[in-house]
Amino acid sequence: MTYILSEPEISILIEFVEELTGTDQSCSSRKGIICSNISNRILHHCFESLIPYLEFACANKEEYRTLLSLVTIHTTAWFRESPHFSRLEELVLKIPKNEKITLRVASVGCSGGPEVFSIALVLEEYRLRNPNFDYRIEGYDIDHLSIEKARKAVFPISETALIPPIYKTHLLRGSGAAKNLFTLTKEIRNRCTFEQMNITSHSNKLGKGQYDVIFCRNVLIYFDPKTFNEIVTRLLASLKPSGCLFLAHCELISCKVHKTENLGNSVYRMSTQQKPESPRKRKVLIVDDSKIVRTILKDLFDSHDFITVVASSAKEATIILKNFDPDIVSLDLHMPETNGDVWLKNQRRSGFLPPTILVSDANPKEAFSVLSALGHGAQDYIEKRLINDSPDEIMRRFKAISDSHTKPKTTKHQQVIMTSKKIPTKPDLIMIGASTGGIEAIKTITQNLPKNFPPLLIVQHISSEFAKQCAHLIAGFSGLTLVNPEQREELKNGHIYMTQASSHIKVQRLGERLICFTEHGNSPCGHKPSVDVLFSSVAKAQVANAIAIILTGMGKDGSEGIAKFHSCGGFTIAQDEGSSVVFGMPSSAISTGKIDFVGNPAEIRDLLLDHAGRKVA
Repeated sequence: MTYILSEPEISILIEFVEELTGTDQSCSSRKGIICSNISNRILHHCFESLIPYLEFACANKEEYRTLLSLVTIHTTAWFRESPHFSRLEELVLKIPKNEKITLRVASVGCSGGPEVFSIALVLEEYRLRNPNFDYRIEGYDIDHLSIEKARKAVFPISETALIPPIYKTHLLRGSGAAKNLFTLTKEIRNRCTFEQMNITSHSNKLGKGQYDVIFCRNVLIYFDPKTFNEIVTRLLASLKPSGCLFLAHCELISCKVHKTENLGNSVYRMSTQQKPESPRKRKVLIVDDSKIVRTILKDLFDSHDFITVVASSAKEATIILKNFDPDIVSLDLHMPETNGDVWLKNQRRSGFLPPTILVSDANPKEAFSVLSALGHGAQDYIEKRLINDSPDEIMRRFKAISDSHTKPKTTKHQQVIMTSKKIPTKPDLIMIGASTGGIEAIKTITQNLPKNFPPLLIVQHISSEFAKQCAHLIAGFSGLTLVNPEQREELKNGHIYMTQASSHIKVQRLGERLICFTEHGNSPCGHKPSVDVLFSSVAKAQVANAIAIILTGMGKDGSEGIAKFHSCGGFTIAQDEGSSVVFGMPSSAISTGKIDFVGNPAEIRDLLLDHAGRKVA
């Protein structure tokens, strides 16, 4: 039994595919394949025509993934267009060997992974010969199924015939039922990540000035000239000043239009003759159902040279985002039809990246809505009363977060062991201090910890009205037992210690025992609880067999305490700039010269579990 699409249905389907993928299908040789694939899905799900099937696919996550895979191209091969890999090696060889560097590479349209791992094989060979060199490769593709295949990193053994012999020492052949399969070494797989992304979307994940090298090969040929040039402009903007863009040999661009130099073999670098860009204005989207609040906030942002657009509902905000790409969003929780936290979660699922600050008047009963949003996509929470009471404070926080998001991130501190000190294998305690953006980072580090994990003490800057719920939320996703140390408590494995009010948390040594307690004293930096107070108390107690971690946040709370703790023998960690919502607190700590390791939250978690000797079962 077959189903044949009618001519009107073919027109509808091709228009749908063009809108879905951003590609130009007017001259595509794949129309027949696309129509055949979709006809089979219509039959499979027992639909009588195209429209009901498309409605079903758009509403069903799994079928949508299948549909997207069926209408896109997944052709790839190991070391395809081999001169590019010689070019890559030439670029790497020009890096001074005494310069510590982590090369950051993006592969756009990576399909099932061979391109990413071909790049990795070249870089891994160089890394093994040069201790100052490291690399990270990010693979992106519109197709979820291709991304899942790439993440598995398992390929047919027959494909090794395409891999040059020099690199085959980095391949691992399967055994038994997997004897006809191979993968790559853990060192390579750990340096390669994969994510779904539509390169034509305003919310694509390529930031400005992030990459040393971008591969985007045999992708642009499927777009019309206008979209082709828009994508090239976006890719070039994502490169560092000396970065290189690798296109397919058949994908030529105008060096004059794009202000680039052609290095040969369709490898392009931004021209060194171009003038620096003039500073651009920040763009903010205000989403609030109160006309008064919208007007006050707009006037405030306009007076600080923002480009401001307002929306009175979540629905209106969604429509605005189709044509407006903000640097930051001001979002109310309470709105008609769809409230703020639900809207934000939906936007994050669709790939929306700009930072978002909740500006609302939530009461303590709604704490979990606020905290849930802070753990799933919002970067900060500001009470509406500050609009009148402290407008300067509002602008300080908006500017810090938007600047952190829009400015190029340095790779200077990416996953670096900065001293030779060894991390404790069985620490007596672990401390974490965080502020703006901290809840999401803490969640990544502490989620589902082993039950015998060392005592964990956490300071998170947050409104006192939400302190109790914040502690319960963090304890909930950590799996550890929450202790409120209002009474003096002996530290125990498998327990998490957080204050549930506006008070400091401290540690004291009593013989062989370590005691945790709270204190309502003054704060040296204006925060209560204070990270400095906790870290300094552990230093004073001479607890050297411990770990202190400073995470994202504004200001410098924690830098003085972490320096004292390090000087008494403790091991210190700071979050890197690339993953920090605001790099203030980690940067201040790093500037003391007392940090032993810098990395993103996932890397910090791996370090703790690998070296604390208490891994997740």
